[in-house]
Amino acid sequence: MPIRNRIRIAMVSGALLLLLAGCGTSSEPLTRIDLPPTGYRLENLSDGRTSPDLLVLLAFSGGGKRSSAFSYGVLRGLRNVNLPIAGESRPLLGEVDIISAVSGGTFTAAYYGLHREKTFSQYVQDFLNADLDAEILPLFAPAVLASVAETLLNVPRTERDGRPAVDILQRIYDRHLFRGATFAGLARNGRPLIVLGAADDRSDAESIFTFTQDRFDSLCLDLSSYPLARAIVAANAVPFFFRGVTLADHSDDCDGRRRAYGDDDQPSLLESVGEELVRQMTGGLASIRDEVTLADAGTADNLALQPLLDLFATITDSEAQRRMHLESVRRVLLISVDGQGRIPSRSRDHGESAPGKTRAADETWTTPSDHAKIEETRAALDDFVARLGKARCTKGPPTGGRGCDDVEGELVYLSLAQIDDPELRHRLMSIPTTLTLTPEEVRLLTTAGEELARTSPALRRALLTDASET
Repeated sequence: MPIRNRIRIAMVSGALLLLLAGCGTSSEPLTRIDLPPTGYRLENLSDGRTSPDLLVLLAFSGGGKRSSAFSYGVLRGLRNVNLPIAGESRPLLGEVDIISAVSGGTFTAAYYGLHREKTFSQYVQDFLNADLDAEILPLFAPAVLASVAETLLNVPRTERDGRPAVDILQRIYDRHLFRGATFAGLARNGRPLIVLGAADDRSDAESIFTFTQDRFDSLCLDLSSYPLARAIVAANAVPFFFRGVTLADHSDDCDGRRRAYGDDDQPSLLESVGEELVRQMTGGLASIRDEVTLADAGTADNLALQPLLDLFATITDSEAQRRMHLESVRRVLLISVDGQGRIPSRSRDHGESAPGKTRAADETWTTPSDHAKIEETRAALDDFVARLGKARCTKGPPTGGRGCDDVEGELVYLSLAQIDDPELRHRLMSIPTTLTLTPEEVRLLTTAGEELARTSPALRRALLTDASET
């Protein structure tokens, strides 16, 4: 192993002792929730570029810059995969409606959402070839040195600097990727909706918190002013390395509702006693904190599929379908892009499924949890397309000689574990989960993603039917 990598691994290992200071929200509180809903949601994004009868969903896994490079390669591949639409050939990438991403996959998703076509001329230089470890790892040096001094020299540890390190990370990501852009910039670009996921520390919360206005409504916050770079910090705040990014919870202020424990200017008695006392008295079940802490979602769902399952669950009737402009959808294509770095263990081929059911093939599973999540997603997608078909049948008789319930769903899984060359597969899946790659690693990962998207038998089968027929 090169000495450079050994030094970096040593520094990262020492940084496990560090809990860097967190950072408050940059989002403005809302005084009310607008009806009809406004903000960064699927129903509010222009869909003029996409076909109304085709819904395309992407999910980018975590896995550091390895996953970032692989998912970028898939985007390049989808850009060169043509789909017959209304008698003409159009790039599949232009039909994407939603990109869900966690951890390392969020860099590619957010950059593409903001820069679109410029991604294919700038992303490699701006991010993939940039040595971010050289900028980030020195942030751990004071804690590493303090730990060494405390352990070897018996020097008492001093109070650590209280400056919020996530602000430093935000500035690094802004300099390389976002230049101060907020979610308002994503909204102006229209579809696809970029769904960035992070883990939520509330015990009663869903496992994945997404940066959409739907979720910010639950905190009575405005997402449009929130910096993209700060969302990326939250999505990549690995526990034990960084304390998660915090969001203030103003839900008790919305629509005239009172806060549970007084207001910001007049602390309640409980607040004056202290949060720690409340926590101890209730065995850790109660807190007077009006905030949510977000961190890397890798341990909760590193495939970024849960946000899509949550979306399926919300579209329960024809009114919800109308609001999200899904009334005409009769094809749903979900592509899971897995850039995780594990060694493959077994393969499965599910072949073709019955009409109206999802199809998945050429899948290589690396862990039982990944297998279970894909199976859960397949079942949820089957149920979703069935509900779409049922709602369409309530609207009137079939048109164009097709049945009203002919909605179909396809699930395509693209993974590093599917690379045919065993030496290349092992090399790419063995790349550490860091934020620095060599230019050769970037080239190999992006080429692998592009080739898998271009040659995937499952994806080719999913594109055989002309999605524009009605």
